[in-house]
Amino acid sequence: MISYTEYEILEFIRVLEESRPSFYWLALCRNSDTSEFFPGRGQSSKIKKAIEVCTYCPVQYECHEYAIENKIEHGVWGGSTPEQRARWIQDDTLVYDAWMEISPELE
Repeated sequence: MISYTEYEILEFIRVLEESRPSFYWLALCRNSDTSEFFPGRGQSSKIKKAIEVCTYCPVQYECHEYAIENKIEHGVWGGSTPEQRARWIQDDTLVYDAWMEISPELE
């Protein structure tokens, strides 16, 4: 897996904040600290908290779809982890199939 520097992650967050996808304005995370959804390695409790927010989000699928279609391999998006998306992207998994893989985890 590709390793990113702290600067690269912060730059990605800055760009993301400037170019939010349209569904973002309905997302539960819109008022959260962006860094909560970009925890570092070994911070599984933060990842679980971010996924929990996603579980109740009305635009969770749109976020999930956006992350896969844009090949975003870092951060928690639509209830999926960076590792999950990296595998789906590498395997060229369809968005819906990836969604079905995590849906039981989100119930």
